[in-house]
Amino acid sequence: MTKRDNILMKIQRLLALANGDANEHEAASAAAKAQKLMLEYDLCIADIDDISVADTDIKEEVVHETGRLANWRLDLLIGVARAFNCRTLISSGYRLRSLRLVGTQADVSVARTTYDYLTGAVDRLAKANVKGMGRSFITSYKLGMVGTIIHRLKEQARENAAEVEKTATSAGTELVLVKNAALKEHMSQYTGTYRAPQSGVNSSGYNQGRHDGGGVSLNSQIGGKSNNRLH
Repeated sequence: MTKRDNILMKIQRLLALANGDANEHEAASAAAKAQKLMLEYDLCIADIDDISVADTDIKEEVVHETGRLANWRLDLLIGVARAFNCRTLISSGYRLRSLRLVGTQADVSVARTTYDYLTGAVDRLAKANVKGMGRSFITSYKLGMVGTIIHRLKEQARENAAEVEKTATSAGTELVLVKNAALKEHMSQYTGTYRAPQSGVNSSGYNQGRHDGGGVSLNSQIGGKSNNRLH
């Protein structure tokens, strides 16, 4: 079995754990390790011949559908997507908007696992810490929490990239270039931007959310065309 196969098997096991019955700290740890493994897989692949079509094909996957799109969900998905070399699309239909991740199969899988975990963590902390405080306060709390989480995730991803790049191979670097070019070409078919509805932010709720966002586990071992909106 090749190193590439071993890495993919480890990622599959970690994702299974993160999607299973593990508590939030175990799920975050699994997703974090999977992120670093994905970086190692991309940048340290041994030979250009080891790169398959599946490694560079771009796919789209719906991760959330709703009638009213919460700003904190959009912010969270955009942050997670970029940490895992993906992009986001917002599709608007009759009474329904959908959030989609765009990237390679492997990147989308890891990004969705992290997004699902963090969405659950934000909801759980909101119920535990600010239940009964009113819609405006709770919504602002979630927005503030997501701001802190995404900042930490961005910093963590940057540290992981710097570490893994020290052992990058020429084939691994080529894989990243091909993936980035394929993603850019795929996204070029879409135009426009999504303007989130403006609403008042409760400063007390937002600040409390920023503070509590620091307690969400992010293990330091890691990491219709016309009406689509992109990020």
